[in-house]
Amino acid sequence: MPDAKLSLASFIVELSLAWQKLAIYQEGHRQREQAIERAHALLVLLVAPRGNLAIGVTRDALLGLDEKLTAGGAARLAAALYFLEVGVLRFLEGIEAKELEQLLQLLPRGRA
Repeated sequence: MPDAKLSLASFIVELSLAWQKLAIYQEGHRQREQAIERAHALLVLLVAPRGNLAIGVTRDALLGLDEKLTAGGAARLAAALYFLEVGVLRFLEGIEAKELEQLLQLLPRGRA
């Protein structure tokens, strides 16, 4: 992913966009596949240095090691995960794009 800034915030933006596109486009649509691929590419780069990535979940925020993400997509993802009683989201090295898509498909839509 050439021009993307590598950060937890950039990954969460791409993850949120992928989640939205899963609802908008039918399975197999290129927009949907590209969104998952972009989020996955950033995730792979974030996981690589340590072998895993842990993200804390609160009712309205996602937490990294030294940051609290509360803007739009992060807050919506946090609320959906919190509704499912997720406290920590951990990604391990070797995660596949399909697994990321499956995670997003589990998240509730609308107001929790």
